Amino acid sequence: MKKHIAVWLDRAEGPFAVRDGHRAALAFAAASGGLVTAVMAAAPDDVFAPSLAEELARYGAKRIARLRLAPENSRNPEALAAAFAWALDQEFFTATPVTDMVTTANAAGRDFMARVASRRNAPLLQDCVAVDFDAGTGEKYLLQGRTCGVYSLPGPVRCWTLRPHAFACVAADKLPPAAPAVIADMAPPAAKTGVRPSAAAQKELGQTETDPLARMWAAQPDIMETPVIISGGRALESAENFRLLHETAAPLHAAVGASRSAVDMGYAPPFVQVGQTGVVVSPELYIACGISGSIFHTTGIKGARTVVAVNKDSGAQIFSRADYGITDDLFTVLPLLRRLLESGA
Repeated sequence: MKKHIAVWLDRAEGPFAVRDGHRAALAFAAASGGLVTAVMAAAPDDVFAPSLAEELARYGAKRIARLRLAPENSRNPEALAAAFAWALDQEFFTATPVTDMVTTANAAGRDFMARVASRRNAPLLQDCVAVDFDAGTGEKYLLQGRTCGVYSLPGPVRCWTLRPHAFACVAADKLPPAAPAVIADMAPPAAKTGVRPSAAAQKELGQTETDPLARMWAAQPDIMETPVIISGGRALESAENFRLLHETAAPLHAAVGASRSAVDMGYAPPFVQVGQTGVVVSPELYIACGISGSIFHTTGIKGARTVVAVNKDSGAQIFSRADYGITDDLFTVLPLLRRLLESGA
């Protein structure tokens, strides 16, 4: 049976933009030798520049399916999953049935693919660091990253999410030109999800106009994909003080994370918790501010290339994991760092 890999390209607020996670997933799927279809959500009036289709084709997409959804459903995970599941039964896909469905293992991707797997009654493996589409096997880290487990997924259709930064992403200008992709605009029926986020969930997602700090969390880059992360711990002392991290992160286009203790204290939302019980990240640069460095936190940053620790306690465990350390008060260090970054020094 010919492989047909459907790669879901999630989108943040605003116009659709191709991210490194998309590029890596497409390139990896294309390297398997199968047919690759890029699938994305779009509002009815969204206009896609020809350069976007050209870039997706360069990374291996032979076909592109744009699912035209009402604006209120463009970020609703249940509506997106329903639309994707519906599309798989349409002629554009049934001529060569999909064998594998893939997306990035960020928070949105894991949630989305779990819903799709449920709707299609398909097996799912999350957070893969390797996948063999021919054998139907995938690998993921176990025991705090000390070893890998190999899993075999049965069935004619399988679902996978790929761990960010675990798959290579080559710059577009180093790739040869590709034949234009076949593009299909599809209009799924309106989904009746019956799901309405609670007030607390809306606040966490930054959907309340009256909470600028929640909006700040929602507008930041995806913590699973960004190359730079600045995280804060309980030493920040309040949710409002996390604004200092956001202001420092802005010149670096970085995401802000938090330790479990900071999340438990209500200083930061759960979806940015870094560590064994939160998200596992692999940035180029990780800056830990006021974080003690327990094993539960450092397990989550094992893949970070460079770690910088800022802590006034010289005996903090985080320094044993750090490549560079600053023993000083974070409320002194961060304003200085922000001014240096803003000045371009």
